[in-house]
Amino acid sequence: MAGRVNILAFDTSTQACTVALLIEGDHAQPVIHSLHRVAPMQHTQLILGMIDTVLSEAGLSLNQLTAVALGVGPGSFTGTRLGVSVAQGLGFAHALPVVPVSSMQALALTAFMQQGYKQVLVSLDARSEQMLWAGYHITEAGEVSCIIPEQLTDLNAATWPENEQWVGVGDGWKLGHGPDILITDIYPSGAAIAKLGLVNFRAGVHCLPADLEPHYLR
Repeated sequence: MAGRVNILAFDTSTQACTVALLIEGDHAQPVIHSLHRVAPMQHTQLILGMIDTVLSEAGLSLNQLTAVALGVGPGSFTGTRLGVSVAQGLGFAHALPVVPVSSMQALALTAFMQQGYKQVLVSLDARSEQMLWAGYHITEAGEVSCIIPEQLTDLNAATWPENEQWVGVGDGWKLGHGPDILITDIYPSGAAIAKLGLVNFRAGVHCLPADLEPHYLR
């Protein structure tokens, strides 16, 4: 799709409540306003206020948005359902398409954006002695490819090519074996959701609010 876009993006599928607003303008790269809080069990109280804050900082209203992008999981069932509900509500109220983004893919991109890692194994605690995990490659331009599919496995059951220098990110690596380099206190960022949301929107990967569904791996 042609034309400049304004995308509101957020994720509530992990312990972090994160929101961003991506604005395409006259700059070479989109401008992103973001707000990020690690606040377990507080997402319901925080999310709408954080959305209001980033919109206010940018001087935009909901009526000026082009789309809403959401991290649809996999992740916390409760948090993911909350995010879907909020995205659907905004989409219905303002006639906006919604753009689903993999929360795990966004976490891989967050690791690249924050620390430059390009070979990333994401793992999330799935409870019951299990974990969600996947492998991603990120290019210098920030393009993310899933090279090990998102999956649910028992702890210590994950295997990956040993001839690559992998970095493990996510709280799932606290529970079992992982790569030599681990970053367990990192969560998907709103900026990463926004960037992936823009890619998906441009590719036509979006839907009506009624058709948005959480992405569970069970």
